[in-house]
Amino acid sequence: MRRWPWILLAVLVSAVAVVAWGVRRRADLEWERMSANTARRLAEIEERSALGPSDRARAEPGDAWEAYGRALAAAEQLPDDLDEDLESFADRRPDVDPRPIVARLREAAAILDDLRLGARRTGIVRTRDWSKGMSMGFPGLLGARRIAYLAACHARILDEEGRFRGAAEILLDVLTLGDDLGRGGVLLEELVGEAVGHIGALGLRHLVSRLGAEELLETARRIERLESTRPRIAQALWNDFVAAGITIETEGNVGGSGTAGDVLASWRYGFSPRLAGAIGVNELHGLADRARETDRASWIEARCIAEEIEREAESSPNWLVRMCFPGLMVETERAYLARLRLIRLAAAWRATGQVPAVEDPFGDTLRSSVSAGTLRAWSVGADGADDGGAGDWTGGADLVLEVPGH
Repeated sequence: MRRWPWILLAVLVSAVAVVAWGVRRRADLEWERMSANTARRLAEIEERSALGPSDRARAEPGDAWEAYGRALAAAEQLPDDLDEDLESFADRRPDVDPRPIVARLREAAAILDDLRLGARRTGIVRTRDWSKGMSMGFPGLLGARRIAYLAACHARILDEEGRFRGAAEILLDVLTLGDDLGRGGVLLEELVGEAVGHIGALGLRHLVSRLGAEELLETARRIERLESTRPRIAQALWNDFVAAGITIETEGNVGGSGTAGDVLASWRYGFSPRLAGAIGVNELHGLADRARETDRASWIEARCIAEEIEREAESSPNWLVRMCFPGLMVETERAYLARLRLIRLAAAWRATGQVPAVEDPFGDTLRSSVSAGTLRAWSVGADGADDGGAGDWTGGADLVLEVPGH
């Protein structure tokens, strides 16, 4: 009888060993799958980035990021004493003393020169060290926003001096910078680029009523070119998870430290952080593949896809998925596109007297009405309902742009 405890112990040890072997074997298979997926996706990113957009206004050869890099570095070194005043002046608030702004613009002349230069150059894909995964460096929001607000302030001064073409050109360069910041990058880069683009779009909104026909048509053409080649949120998220896969692969487990906390968090996966990390990354890759469908879908379809994916991510048993999935933010992306298209529509109307049919990112086509010589154009907005232009540039029921005629 005394042999039974030893036999039972031997059986239990054998069972644990078999389970441990099974967990390790599955971890190896999932890890191989993750590594292959990540490598294939990284190759796709690099291939796509190498193509770049086919059309660039005032194009000249050269590396755009050589110029942008200088501008960003210099902008980050500027003192922050005028940041609020720069934003207020760019937003056309009347209570800002322009003299310190003009002085700061003189100091920052080289920054704006580099902005213009970068926006012309055809080498527009920033070199990224993908081997560092989520730790790779990227331009920060501070420098990018300062460049955009400096340019918007300069555009306001040019506008008030009657130099409308120059004002429009530098604001269009801000839109170009915003697109280039996010091109081929991860989600945070795309969001920084979109924030920069909003600043340029706000300036153009004020300027549309001052440009001549030639400048208006050129503005509409450049915006349309930018729309056709700009980076997309879903693709940036897809790139984000490639970087996450590289990080997990490099660090060797889900937390990167192998601590007791990492092991306990992976209890669902046989207490294997390696298995938990590999399964989590593979799940994120699958969600990102489906997220790219939103780029080609109507707004109603895109919103349904996004909500379904977000629910799956929030309810995932893998804590890495729940932690890393930030949401698709397709609404903010489409609102930015809607504002660009409203400017394009208004520019074409001012130049030709005809309202063109322009696709609404939230519906079929942008709506408009002309009363007493003033154009009121609007997107139906995220609710998808036409509220007759009830709203303004910042939102409301509809996204609205109002522009006086000649």
